[in-house]
Amino acid sequence: MSVPAAPQVSDRFAVLVPVKPPAFAKSRLADLGDETRRELATAFAVDTVSAALASPGVHRVLVVTDDAGLARGLSDLGVDVIPDGTTDDLNETLRLAAAEMHRRDPALRLVALCAD
Repeated sequence: MSVPAAPQVSDRFAVLVPVKPPAFAKSRLADLGDETRRELATAFAVDTVSAALASPGVHRVLVVTDDAGLARGLSDLGVDVIPDGTTDDLNETLRLAAAEMHRRDPALRLVALCAD
């Protein structure tokens, strides 16, 4: 009788990145002016996603955002993007992202990463 092999733990990761629309993000930077605050929020998200893509072991990145313009720009970097569609509940957004990534590729280990 043979003994079943132990399950293998994947060293391949999917990074889940919730991103608030720049119109609302980084309210603590309001003193810099609306345009600067939006530009910084966008730059933070792009830098975060780019770093995740460049990380060894990261095979997919899934961004969750309700900002269509940001979604297009991040998608152009090579990440998957889905709309949030929830309230401002970060945990619910992460549950949505985890369920979607598991549906797309259940073999990947999930990691959550804030966009700032």
